Amino acid sequence: MKDVARILKQGLGDKARKVPSISIPDFLVRLFAIFDPIVRGRLFELGKRRLVSSDKARRMLGWTTRPTRETILDTARSLQTQGLV
Repeated sequence: MKDVARILKQGLGDKARKVPSISIPDFLVRLFAIFDPIVRGRLFELGKRRLVSSDKARRMLGWTTRPTRETILDTARSLQTQGLV
């Protein structure tokens, strides 16, 4: 998420001024979870790295991916256009 925040801030400039870009330690997240059920519901994600691959789709379907930076910025712009953020 830190990388996504960096891409948004670099690519959108002032429009991304409210995007959080700090990391908080796991113990603080666990502390917040005591008081916030939404955070509590995501505790199982702490410390996990999710490695995903599009190799099978490329191989079987001939599918190609878009660059990550481009995808993140286009998604953010779309959400802004729709008034969702």
